[in-house]
Amino acid sequence: MNSSAKYQLNKLIFDDFNRPSGILLLNKPSDISSHDLVDQVRRKYNIKQVGHAGALDVFSSGLMLILVGKATKLSNEILNWDMAYKARIVLGLFNYTQDPEGEIIRSTPEFIPSTEDLLKTLESFKGKYNQFVSIYSSVKVKGVKLRKILRDSRYSFEVIKKDDSKDIVIKRKDSEEVYTTIAVPQREITIYDIKLLENGSKLGKDLPFKGIDPDKQYGYCDIYVKCSKGTYIRQLAEDIGNKLGTDAILATLERTELGILNSSMAINLEDL
Repeated sequence: MNSSAKYQLNKLIFDDFNRPSGILLLNKPSDISSHDLVDQVRRKYNIKQVGHAGALDVFSSGLMLILVGKATKLSNEILNWDMAYKARIVLGLFNYTQDPEGEIIRSTPEFIPSTEDLLKTLESFKGKYNQFVSIYSSVKVKGVKLRKILRDSRYSFEVIKKDDSKDIVIKRKDSEEVYTTIAVPQREITIYDIKLLENGSKLGKDLPFKGIDPDKQYGYCDIYVKCSKGTYIRQLAEDIGNKLGTDAILATLERTELGILNSSMAINLEDL
């Protein structure tokens, strides 16, 4: 039996000193960080020992498991669970964060593939494949998180991609001297299922990106994807775009399943 089985979901148990432990399945809204969500639970129960099992980006929403008290020891076990997401991918846009938070570097409107091409492309991602980690992730390279290096104001960077490699060349802003070159790691991940939910086009003014033409049409597709741990949906979006012959980034992302848990089991923060 999994050690998490001794806890009843969304029910805290208290020890003789009135200290709570348990597993909470919360609906994280967009525009709040995972850290802030954890901090609100800390304040709610006046306990420091609170953590999570799998962060979500600020722009993302959906399921987050919050671990309280002794249940924080279950984090590694839960992080091995499969997950599922719903995502909106916008085609013809490129930035390094692969989401609405980054500055748009390249814009190619009017790329609107057929439903047939989308279905064929999505189907090709089922199964195992080696995926580059998202460069704005918490993956550590040379002992430092990638996103921390890239957000350091002392440096600029360039990404050089080849067929089977991706390198980040980091330069000092004051001299343009190369500070270091980082080989972006790859992971073998598994896409168990991927479905097309909706597709079409939207005007730039109706999309959550700054710096794009508000009156141009951009193709999009909404997908459902069930995947193994370690899968980056932001990188999957970019890979789908590349296979279609264009750029692609995420507009929205919602985590809908964690292992056997789904959205119908979750509660909102205000309902704690």
